[in-house]
Amino acid sequence: MGQARGAGGQARPNHLLKSAFDAIPQNWFEQAQIDGASEWQLFVEWGNFLWAMIVGEAREMWTMPVLIFTMHNWATAPSLVSAALVIMTLPPLLVFILANRTVQRGLAAKPW
Repeated sequence: MGQARGAGGQARPNHLLKSAFDAIPQNWFEQAQIDGASEWQLFVEWGNFLWAMIVGEAREMWTMPVLIFTMHNWATAPSLVSAALVIMTLPPLLVFILANRTVQRGLAAKPW
């Protein structure tokens, strides 16, 4: 009896996840494959995005990709979304620029 209840309890979340994946436009998958992403990469990245969207109940807890995705619903000017993308890209770019020499020295160092 416990197993039947457990298996029956899994139907609803599975249906919700399937509905969420079915709602993704097919051209997104096609564009990602043109960019060189495999189906596994698509699944992992969408899972990371979906997890951040589900766990971050409050807007203050959203990650930048989730926030930018939701901006499409309320931002009237595409320039706002573009500005948000630039702001999101700047911190990792600065870290790369500042740490580039250190990483290169570490990679070029001889093993002991």
